[in-house]
Amino acid sequence: LVLEASPFVARKLLSSDRPELQKALQEVLYGGGDPALKGVVTPTRLAALVNSAAGVVARQEGAAFVDLDAVPDEGLTPAAAAAFVLSPDAASIRALLADEAAGASDLLLRQALRKAVPLVAAALPQPPRLPFLPPPPEPLELPVPLPPRAGA
Repeated sequence: LVLEASPFVARKLLSSDRPELQKALQEVLYGGGDPALKGVVTPTRLAALVNSAAGVVARQEGAAFVDLDAVPDEGLTPAAAAAFVLSPDAASIRALLADEAAGASDLLLRQALRKAVPLVAAALPQPPRLPFLPPPPEPLELPVPLPPRAGA
């Protein structure tokens, strides 16, 4: 019964905008068994949930439960999974993934800036040194103002 109801439950989690179901979806996706992945969307759980919502459930011999950390061998193709995530049936997961994408892009942009600033500073022409003036400060010692991350 649990295995048969799994696709219905997964579809409800992915499509509903009710706060209780949003919280349940976050607990499923962020609550992986690996403590190192706490607070991070678990890719296997995301794949298992999308496969389950599409009606493909990983079945184990004699098991009466749904393993959220197991992706079915005969699961959805990447194109079919993308089509499902972009469909109206997955509005809830798109909002969650949009927040994740914004956080990831913010992190990548900040890392790129941290690597690029010293290179740009080193490439700038240095002013001539006059013997009666103190030397100019090192470019890397100057603070770079960056806005704080949202929610930090």
